[in-house]
Amino acid sequence: MSSPDNLRVPHPRAVSPRRVGYRLWKQTTAVAFSVVFAATAAQATLPPWLQHVIGASTIEAALFRSMQLPSVQALYPRPPKEAQTELARLITSAPNDAQLYALRAQTDESALDFTAAESDWKLSVQHSKDPVNAKLQIAAFYHRRLEVPQELAALTEVASAPAIPEERFVDPAHQRSWNAFIRIFALINDQALPAAQTNATFQAFVTRYPAEPAVYAQYLTWQLAQKDWPAAEAIIARYRTAFSKDDIFPIRAQALLDYRRGDIDQALAVYDKSFQPLWPASLVQSYFGLLDATHRQRAFVADARARLSGAGQRGEAR
Repeated sequence: MSSPDNLRVPHPRAVSPRRVGYRLWKQTTAVAFSVVFAATAAQATLPPWLQHVIGASTIEAALFRSMQLPSVQALYPRPPKEAQTELARLITSAPNDAQLYALRAQTDESALDFTAAESDWKLSVQHSKDPVNAKLQIAAFYHRRLEVPQELAALTEVASAPAIPEERFVDPAHQRSWNAFIRIFALINDQALPAAQTNATFQAFVTRYPAEPAVYAQYLTWQLAQKDWPAAEAIIARYRTAFSKDDIFPIRAQALLDYRRGDIDQALAVYDKSFQPLWPASLVQSYFGLLDATHRQRAFVADARARLSGAGQRGEAR
């Protein structure tokens, strides 16, 4: 039996500096990756107005708080009340900056301070170099708040605004005023607003875009659905004045109006009186479509044969 002095004690395993460095690098990388992943996940949940703040700016400092984590520095959104205070300081030094009012308005909404938010949105409109866009933003605010009259008023201002130089060569259907009218009609439909509001909106639509035939056609379609025959006649007359060289739409519109009123003979007479040998195909198709809808094809063919026969007999008599 060996004595304790003869027992061999295992020598501690030597750890090289390279291995220590690798472990530290691995731990640091894992921490950094976790922070980046968490920051990316948080970024995805931020509202757009926070996601697009310019880095290393005074606005970023007002909206985000710097947090020192192991081996990395991260930014975290300030609480709404705290951000309100920081933005108020920036506004004091730049009272004419519309962007600051818009940012504070959105911060006000996050803080559920809707009175302050409405006030800041209005200040944004007052100081904005693009008041039309600012009014669209306040209209969106009223939409979120379900304040229909206020949203309608803001959209109406945008819809009735004159064209801006930047939209000179933009198709009307892609202009902000046109899109505002579309939003108004959607609001009217969603909120089941009275027909008087739709009529007033169409009147403003035609006034804003008097050279767009599609607007007159939409207005006429709505008037026919309302069975407001005098108003439909007024729209057709207004179209004739605006487009004196167009003989196609007024004929089709008048015939459709008479047909909807139940006067089929008068509707067909509109085509008969206005007939031209070189009518465009679309107008001919409209005429035949009306004959088909009223089951008058046979009568039309018989009448045409009678006319041709009468014309032939007169020719032989000569």
